[in-house]
Amino acid sequence: MNLKANIAQIKQRINQALKASDKGQDGVTLVAVTKFVDMDTIKAVISEGVENIGENRIQDAKIKYSEIGNIVKWHMIGHLQQNKARDAVRMFELIHSVDSLYLAKVINEEAYRQNKIQDVLIQVNTSGEKTKYGLSLAEANALFRRVDEFSYLNIKGLMTIGPLSDESAQTTGVLPIRSCFQQLFQLYHNLKTDGFPLQYLSMGMSDDFELAISEGSNMVRIGQAIFGV
Repeated sequence: MNLKANIAQIKQRINQALKASDKGQDGVTLVAVTKFVDMDTIKAVISEGVENIGENRIQDAKIKYSEIGNIVKWHMIGHLQQNKARDAVRMFELIHSVDSLYLAKVINEEAYRQNKIQDVLIQVNTSGEKTKYGLSLAEANALFRRVDEFSYLNIKGLMTIGPLSDESAQTTGVLPIRSCFQQLFQLYHNLKTDGFPLQYLSMGMSDDFELAISEGSNMVRIGQAIFGV
């Protein structure tokens, strides 16, 4: 595995997709997903200039955070159980996976206890898959109308996970990948037009990040294409 070459290739592909996009992004943030990655490899990827690390599970993140600390920005990208909110607020700069009004309240309360303004993204289930977490588009829009209830949350944008493939979308009846990304971009655009100061649209993983960027993503979460796992 040649991390340096993999990262360079990913950055090149990101830049090419960004140049081809007509959505007006200023840039794209690369979050390296280290779900199955050992400590030495994480340190190696950091030494190659990666500044954002994404983790799916609190227990794994605690081990890695305890050794690496805050020399990088930590992103919680997996489903967050309510009883893990304390650790999440302590460790993560950005929580991508606020997937319910109740979880938003729990994180807000924990951020209050830790005297921290917690940056979060609202996770939207754009594909309609029952196996995926997230608010519907309408529910996400409604949540933003209640932002005054969350004094310790800074809602910085939206996140979604597309279906595994357009083939799986066809067989299961869910929306295809491009439609999922288009719908989230439209909500993002509408919310910004309504005056919400959103910054991040987190869409796209190893298999679909170029498509996501073409549809307006400015933050991608990539693991397999960097680490091979």
